[in-house]
Amino acid sequence: MKQKTFFVLMISIIIALPLLTYALFGPPRLVVKPEAASNLNKLLAQWTRDGTFTGSVLIAQDGVVFLSEGYGLANRERGIPNTPGTRFHLCSLSKQFTAMAILILQSQGKLNVQDPICDYITNCTAAWKDITIHQLLTHTAGLSPELYDIVVDAASDPEAPPDPAYYIKIAGEVPLETRPGEQYAYNNHGGPILCRLPPGEHLHTAEYARLRIRRQFEWKSSGLYRSLRHDRGGGVAAMAHLQWRRLAVLYHRRYAPLGPGSLYRSAHAPG
Repeated sequence: MKQKTFFVLMISIIIALPLLTYALFGPPRLVVKPEAASNLNKLLAQWTRDGTFTGSVLIAQDGVVFLSEGYGLANRERGIPNTPGTRFHLCSLSKQFTAMAILILQSQGKLNVQDPICDYITNCTAAWKDITIHQLLTHTAGLSPELYDIVVDAASDPEAPPDPAYYIKIAGEVPLETRPGEQYAYNNHGGPILCRLPPGEHLHTAEYARLRIRRQFEWKSSGLYRSLRHDRGGGVAAMAHLQWRRLAVLYHRRYAPLGPGSLYRSAHAPG
């Protein structure tokens, strides 16, 4: 009996000690070791020589920088190397900043995520009347998976106008895949629609987010990709092959110039 009691007591202590430590000191903290950063640098350098890695890496903790290096080329056509300050396209990571802008606007009483998007879109198609801002944010609006490609193809037409309303109309003619709110399906086109919602001050949500980011977080090395000159010595890593970059520029200029995939940012620590 004593042996069983002792065993139960030991098990209780083993369970209680980590919980007590967590309660007193918080969660365990990862500590960066300089030798680990050095080993990683050697590994990334080897991968760069092998042609399997290109990019910029920053490892820092509590203001101490352990690794800040560029590897490989930012622009292979022009032989421009990556540096710690090279800016990279955030692509769909930009969507979270558009979402941030929407929520800031809601906190200011300028909109509500439960509002129908047709409250903010002129000549909104009847098919979208039940779609809410929240559903676009959470990819539950029921938009067709083919919608993004259809609009990109329209934007690539040399005769296409630069008027975003033209592309909103094209998008509205594509039937919904499911009823709004019925199921989750990731869709690239919800972001561009969100970016057309007017937050006031004649700014669309992505531009609003960019200004808030720069002002609040002092992200001086962030911005919006608007032209091929950005990756022609402009400090922004080139996106894929030239033909795709030209198509992306046409799309963002004509339909989503402040779109959800346009943000760029460097890994370098100071802004």
